[in-house]
Amino acid sequence: MTKPPIPTEYDRLELLYEVQTVLAQRIGIEQACDGVLSIVTRALPVRTAVVLDRIQPTALMWAAAGLAPVALDEAREHALETLEYLAPGTASTKVVGRMVAVLSRGVAEPRVTSRHFVTLPLIVRGDVIGVFQLEGAIAFEERDVLFINAMSSQLAVVLDRNHVQAELEANRSKLERANRRLSDLQAITRAALEGATLDESLAAILRAMHAMFEMDTAAVLLVTGSKLRCRSSIGIEGAVDLEHSVEAAAANKVLATGTAMFFDDLEGIEVASTLPGQAIRSLLGAPMHARNRVTGVVYVGSRKPRAFAHDELQLLELVAERIETIIDNANLYERALAAIRSREVVMGAVAHDLRNPLMAIQMSTELLATQDPKLVRPVAIIKSSTAVMIRLIDDLRDVAAIEAGHLAIRVRSEDAGALVRAAAEGMSAAALKKPVRIETRLPTRALVLECDGVRITQVLTNMLSNAIKFTPPGGSITVSLAEVAGVAQFSVADTGSGIQPADLPHVFDPYWQAKKTAHLGTGVGLAIAKGIVEAHGGTMSVESRVDHGTTFSFTLPIAPSLEELPASPDRTAVVSNPRRRVLLVDDDSNVLSALAVLLEKQGFVVETAIDGIQALSKVRELAPDILIVDVEMPKLNGPDLVRRIREDHAALPVILMTGHDDHVVEPARSELRASYISKPLEIDDLVSTIHRLLDK
Repeated sequence: MTKPPIPTEYDRLELLYEVQTVLAQRIGIEQACDGVLSIVTRALPVRTAVVLDRIQPTALMWAAAGLAPVALDEAREHALETLEYLAPGTASTKVVGRMVAVLSRGVAEPRVTSRHFVTLPLIVRGDVIGVFQLEGAIAFEERDVLFINAMSSQLAVVLDRNHVQAELEANRSKLERANRRLSDLQAITRAALEGATLDESLAAILRAMHAMFEMDTAAVLLVTGSKLRCRSSIGIEGAVDLEHSVEAAAANKVLATGTAMFFDDLEGIEVASTLPGQAIRSLLGAPMHARNRVTGVVYVGSRKPRAFAHDELQLLELVAERIETIIDNANLYERALAAIRSREVVMGAVAHDLRNPLMAIQMSTELLATQDPKLVRPVAIIKSSTAVMIRLIDDLRDVAAIEAGHLAIRVRSEDAGALVRAAAEGMSAAALKKPVRIETRLPTRALVLECDGVRITQVLTNMLSNAIKFTPPGGSITVSLAEVAGVAQFSVADTGSGIQPADLPHVFDPYWQAKKTAHLGTGVGLAIAKGIVEAHGGTMSVESRVDHGTTFSFTLPIAPSLEELPASPDRTAVVSNPRRRVLLVDDDSNVLSALAVLLEKQGFVVETAIDGIQALSKVRELAPDILIVDVEMPKLNGPDLVRRIREDHAALPVILMTGHDDHVVEPARSELRASYISKPLEIDDLVSTIHRLLDK
């Protein structure tokens, strides 16, 4: 055969220019090669053409019309052998061969006695990325090889560009998929926050999983002994709380191996033994781990066979981690609440049992002080020590109440300035003893707060007590009140030694104390103060510089108008009517006898009863003017006694004495229309309350 002549070298340059124009276009490798070969076959008698890609192992092939398939296979093998020679190791890689198109001007010579190949490497940046091979119907001349080589150089650039584009597309696809998975995880997090309970959170998570995996079912199975129990599910009727034997089921395989698994076709395999037949054909499952053990399985299932991607498996593993964290945190939270409740019960019982003997001590010291002037000093010591014990008990009760979320707050309109003055006056004796100077800075306009005045005074007193404690003699303390951004801001600033920066984050932690001052208190005062402020809807903060002092501040809402401020109750004792009859009921005989003597000294006629049954009889017999009764008594407790008495004496004034927290007695107080006073009590407070009720 005679090849078509190329008249001049100028014609070759024209062809190369056409090739360059084709390859300069942003087109794929197949389309580029088609264009190049359509140009080449105008000048050369091409029988077969092969472009072998080493990076993406593929063999793109073209052949003249009518050429036997075996001839094309032999051409591909020749190209592969050449590539193996140029880049050893290629032969071990599986190469996918594909016939792209028929050469429009190709020359088929089925009866050739020898093959004529020109196989040239495609080189980019010194690396062989493939080969370009042409097979001629007759032998190529040298100038033909030079012409083919010029084309291969340009073709190598196109192939490399194709690799870069493919890599960019793959990376973009991975990034988009990763972003979708990140969004899926965020959806799981949002779903977890939707529920107020663990079951509601799990249900919301499973709904999100159901949508993101596009599956028919989803479930959370937890290990209980030797079985799996379904805690939550979607798309599976009657599965919740059903127990499954740990046998050779799909979910149990995940549990046994402790690794995520997928089952493209579950024909003949159950999801979990005894699970209701739901015709699940494909399943993706992941274990949940906590504290080095497998605690359960999370799975999604399809009722049709389907394949799973590797990133779906990774996503489910991450979801399983989050579900386990939620379950573990919920369990820890329940244990913490149970511990707080147990501690609260113990604290309540201990506080109540301690208050009765403390009250007996307090009442007895009042009697001693009135009998012998020589006992004034010892009695003062006893009273001071009793007050410290009472304060410790109250502090521990307050901490427990704050942590349990039911600190009692009695809100009324209060003058903020009056609260500051009262706290400063209350701590003036301690300040003079140190000595340190207390200065108050109050606004010209009265600030009215809706708050519990007793509790806020407690906060201010605690802040002042700390300031006095840590301010050296001769120092000063400034108590400020100001309106800032629509709220009342209280501040107590001292000129003490300041707080170390490392200690500042812990000053409001219960029971925490800096090492050098650990001997100066119990470490609960600031925690209680912060809890009281937050219970009012305010905030508390601290600023400090070492050797420059410390400032504690808190804010409270301001009431709309001072006109709502009621007059403060008169707590001064009123001259009593000596014929008023008081029935005093308490199962502690020491408290009963001491309190009876003190009330008699105030001019009351006092009758006593040791329990509720006896008191019920004396009420009917004596018709007292007022009933003072202990809440906690055997046989018939205080509230039940009052309920019985109210049947016939609806208007009888009642005072309940209690060592319990406010939240325990508040419901009974409201129901029984009774006042109450905490043990140990001050006799002046009790007398004032008696007169207030009798004078109504």
